Amino acid sequence: MLAIDGTDIPKDGHESVGVARQYCGQLGKRANCQAAVFAAYLGRGAAALVDRRLYLTRDWVSGASHAERRRRTGVPTRPSAPSPELALAMLSALVAEGTLPLRWVTCDEGFGHSHAFLDGVADLGLGYLAEVPRDTQLWTTRPQRSGSPSRPRFSVPPQELRAVADQLPRAAWRPFVLSEGSKGPQAVLCAVRRVTARRGSEPGPDVWLLLRRNPATDELKGYLSNGPADMAPERLVWLAGLRWPIEQCFRDGKQLFGLGDYEGHSWQGWHRHATLVMLAHFFVVRETLRLKKSIPA
Repeated sequence: MLAIDGTDIPKDGHESVGVARQYCGQLGKRANCQAAVFAAYLGRGAAALVDRRLYLTRDWVSGASHAERRRRTGVPTRPSAPSPELALAMLSALVAEGTLPLRWVTCDEGFGHSHAFLDGVADLGLGYLAEVPRDTQLWTTRPQRSGSPSRPRFSVPPQELRAVADQLPRAAWRPFVLSEGSKGPQAVLCAVRRVTARRGSEPGPDVWLLLRRNPATDELKGYLSNGPADMAPERLVWLAGLRWPIEQCFRDGKQLFGLGDYEGHSWQGWHRHATLVMLAHFFVVRETLRLKKSIPA
């Protein structure tokens, strides 16, 4: 399984490649930072980062104000790419390389909101379990289409994910205990049903909708998956709880291996630094497993 996520690195200056005033997850606000997309391979009992892409704002890619910065930092000539496009490029490269056995991809709503990303994952022959925003629109039954191509009409309107959750009877929610996670075991209520995703104004593929509610806080999370129609609900719940190791990879990378401590300015230098951090982290993960008295089969 691969987990896709972004991480941000606060910066004081303005000369480092890709640095810009943008939302910084580490600080929880807009700030001067670098933003990057990573892929983590989630194996049996361990996880490690396997690829990285530095995100560039539009000014960094094509803005006249950044022309000299691009030249000085060695930014390659390429079109602007949002984070979901960077993530799909990483996945495509990993699938083409064929080194890692892959079946599933998991991500948060920063990537799950992108229809192009989800359809691209499916086109690679992979399953996805993607968190999506609560205002995501979908159909609980596939609608009948009528009207002209330019003005289609549907037998039923789409609904927002949170509205679907509110309409479900109490019997539709089942209790689960998520045994893994950065916060330890967590009791949640989950509901699963088949729905029709929306693509633009048209009905898209039939997918699984997983709703997960925290009974203590009433926080609602929603996930879409292109898993098989006969997939067990328990497996969807299990998959939804597997993304957290990439957050641990980021914490270890920054606190133990210096992921956020690169002080150079160049495009090539940043990618080399990130690669060395990934290798150091992988070495420690590997040795930790090797030296454990008992490891998974």
